[in-house]
Amino acid sequence: MILFYNPHTTGDTLELDAQESRHMVRVLRMRAGDRVQLVDGVGGWYEAVIEDAHPGHCRLKLLSRTTGPDPLPYSLHIAISPTKSADRFEWFLEKATEIGITEITPLLCHRTERTRFNADRMERVIISAMKQSLKACKPDLHEPATLTDFISVDRPGTRGIAHCVFTNRGISGRPDNSATTDDSATTDDPATTDDSAGRIHITELARHGSYTMLVGPEGDFTAEEVHAAMDAGYTSFHLGESRLRTETAGVYICAAISLLSASNPHG
Repeated sequence: MILFYNPHTTGDTLELDAQESRHMVRVLRMRAGDRVQLVDGVGGWYEAVIEDAHPGHCRLKLLSRTTGPDPLPYSLHIAISPTKSADRFEWFLEKATEIGITEITPLLCHRTERTRFNADRMERVIISAMKQSLKACKPDLHEPATLTDFISVDRPGTRGIAHCVFTNRGISGRPDNSATTDDSATTDDPATTDDSAGRIHITELARHGSYTMLVGPEGDFTAEEVHAAMDAGYTSFHLGESRLRTETAGVYICAAISLLSASNPHG
């Protein structure tokens, strides 16, 4: 099945944009009279027939609204620091969309190395992945936000921060007496880990229908950033014993939440 995307699917006829038209007519060699399927990015599936196979503005006649796979049974918002390599961040966007995610925010942290973005290109990556994975809902790509601004907004459901930073706080910002209070041990070294500080595995997070997860930059969050998130109500968690790249951690979280939701469909 080949899907096409049109976000303005209303009325009896519609006109595809130049990119979708070119793909339909030039690449796939489709002609007037051929039937196609479209999604609108907000859950709608449509069947249409080509009326005018123009490579710049292909015109379609809508035949019916059809049903497709159900949308995600949960909402997942990942605020993730962009990687220095744009390709690696786009890989995250692609795989996260394929697995299932509802919102993405580029997160600007102390160690974030890339602060300029090609939003149009990132949207194209997301749209392509949505169609490839036969989804009708397009994840929302938000404007970049600083960590301080992001965590200042009250968000529903389970909130978590994934990190490898040693901290003398408990899992939700409370001091943990089992952790050392030696200031020299509270370090910005991303390789320093100690789960006596209260980090839990992602599978131990509270299961709700809504999740907001923070993923830091290459080099991880600073200890101060972790403390600020925990003070804002974010639970400190980890993704296992391996130290993962930023984009890998984001994809891991998508897969974990998907599996947790499947095993607990009512939570």
